Amino acid sequence: MKTKNKVLIKRIDEYDLEKILAFFKRSLLHKDSVLPRLVNKTILLKPNLLGAYAPERAVTTHPVILEAVIQILQTIDCKILIGDSPGGALNYDLVLEKCGIQELASKYNVEIVNLNKYKVLNTNNSGYSIAYTQLYEEVDYIINLAKYKTHSLMQFTGAVKNLYGLVPGLKKADYHREYPNSQKFAQFLTKLYETVKGKVLFSVIDGIVGMEGKGPSGGNPRNFGYLFVSECPSSLDYVAASMMGFKALDIDLIRLTMQADGVLPSRIASNFLWQENIIPNVDIGVVKLRNRILNKIPNSISTIFQAFFWYKPVITDRCKKCNICFNSCPVNAIKIDDEGNLKIDDKLCIRCLCCHEFCPHQAIEIRKSSFANKIIPQANN
Repeated sequence: MKTKNKVLIKRIDEYDLEKILAFFKRSLLHKDSVLPRLVNKTILLKPNLLGAYAPERAVTTHPVILEAVIQILQTIDCKILIGDSPGGALNYDLVLEKCGIQELASKYNVEIVNLNKYKVLNTNNSGYSIAYTQLYEEVDYIINLAKYKTHSLMQFTGAVKNLYGLVPGLKKADYHREYPNSQKFAQFLTKLYETVKGKVLFSVIDGIVGMEGKGPSGGNPRNFGYLFVSECPSSLDYVAASMMGFKALDIDLIRLTMQADGVLPSRIASNFLWQENIIPNVDIGVVKLRNRILNKIPNSISTIFQAFFWYKPVITDRCKKCNICFNSCPVNAIKIDDEGNLKIDDKLCIRCLCCHEFCPHQAIEIRKSSFANKIIPQANN
C-alpha cells in the first residue's frame, strides 16, 4: 500500500475463502511488507460481535473473514487472539457459538479472549475520561474487522465504531448515559479513537453481506458484494459510507475522525473507481432522518420541534422475556411487571437505542411521531 490513506476495494459476491485470501494477500498481508513485522508479536483480531446472531443475519463479522486472516498469520510465528466486548449483559459464550467464532477458533487452535475480563484502564484525552481494556496494552497490534451496516444512532457503523469494543461492556452503558445524542457520542468516540488507533495495523469492513434499514441489528441483510481494506479507519469509513449513499461528511463521527487523522477526501486514494459505483437504492432513510433535520435547526426552536418530531423504542409482542434489554439499559428505563412483561419508561429513556441494538429477537421497534413518518420518504433523496 503506497499511502496510509489508500482504500482498497474488492468486488466479492459471496464468502468464498479463496477469493478473500487472495485479496488480503495482495492488499496488506503480503510477505514482503507487513508479515515480517508481525513475527513474535501478539495480534488481536477484533471482529464485530454485537450479539448472539448467526452469520447470515449480517449483524456480526462473518467468520470466513477471520478465517482468511488467520490462515495468513499462521504462516509466521506469532500469537493470534480473537476477542471483543459485546455491550450489555450478553452471554459471551453464546455470542461466540452463534456467530461461528467458537467453531473457527477450535478449527485453527486460536485463543479467544473476553475483553470484559481484563482490568479497566483509564486515561484522559482533552477532558474526556477514556476507559479501555487492559488487553490493549498487552497486544502489539490490532486487526480491526468491522461489519458494513447502518446504525440507528450514528447513521453508519464501520471501522471506527468497531473500536468501541475496546471499552469493557458495562462501561459502555455509562458512556451512553453521559453522551446520549449522536453529536456528543461522536465527540467521545473520536477521543477514544485517538487514544487507541496507534495499535490498529489495518481495518477491514465486511460488506459482502451487510445491513440496511434499522441497523445495527434490526435492519435487513443485503448482499452488497464488497470487501474494503485500509490502514486508515476514517478514510475507510468515508469511502464505505459514501458508497452506501450517505453524504459521509454529514456523519459526525466520520467528519471528526477524518479531522483527527488530518485526512482530506481529495487525498484518499483507491484501486477502485468507487465514486462511479455508488450502491443503488440502499435503505438509509430512517437512520439519516434525525441527524439530517434535528442537527440543523436552531437551538431556539429545537425544543418546540422535538415536541412534534420524536422517536422512541417500544417493546413489541415479539419479546421473549430474555431480559437482555433490561440488563443493558444504561439508565434503568426498562421495567418488569409482576408477570414478567417488560416496558420502557418514556420519561427515563434517553433514546440511546441500546435496547434496540442488543435485542436478539428484533422485538424492539423504533416508533415515530406522525410528523416524522411524513418526512421519512424525503430522507432517501
